Amino acid sequence: CADVRGPIYLWYSIRFQQLALAIFGIAAANTLVPLLSRMIKRGEIEKGKEIFAFGVRHILTLMFSVTLAILALGYFAIDLVYGRGSFSNYAVHQTTYFFWAYSIGLIPTALIILHSAVFYAEGNFRAPTCVALIVVGIHIIFNSFFIFGLRLGPMSIALATSLSSWVNYFILRYLLVKKGWFSR
Repeated sequence: CADVRGPIYLWYSIRFQQLALAIFGIAAANTLVPLLSRMIKRGEIEKGKEIFAFGVRHILTLMFSVTLAILALGYFAIDLVYGRGSFSNYAVHQTTYFFWAYSIGLIPTALIILHSAVFYAEGNFRAPTCVALIVVGIHIIFNSFFIFGLRLGPMSIALATSLSSWVNYFILRYLLVKKGWFSR
């Protein structure tokens, strides 16, 4: 309802966001999750906390760098892949803006995987599920506010998705810090 062409730009831009997330964020998180889970299952909580802190630091470093690269080079990547034929220069610009909006959520999306792994390894599936349900509601509120309140058009979806990822991350982080899991 925000714009007829919006879903096209969202679709093309999220493919790039998912590629960056899969290559860097999910790969980094998923290499540590089995080791982290094994330490928690064995009761070696201090070693698990060290692995967790190591993972947070490395994911932050990696995903921050990727986010900066996307902000600097995103237009060129979109233009290289899509910028020909009936995909106009305007479409390249719009897709790039959406890609940038999605990239704001790369860091928390990768960290959510690592944070959720602690809960799952402890057998606590309820906490991350409840947080996810709450965040779905927040995402709907963000979408509505950005589309109808601020009139940002289809960009609202990408922004709401990224901001909702940050909310999800901060809630999971808060719950883990209360349990003694944190990284400086």
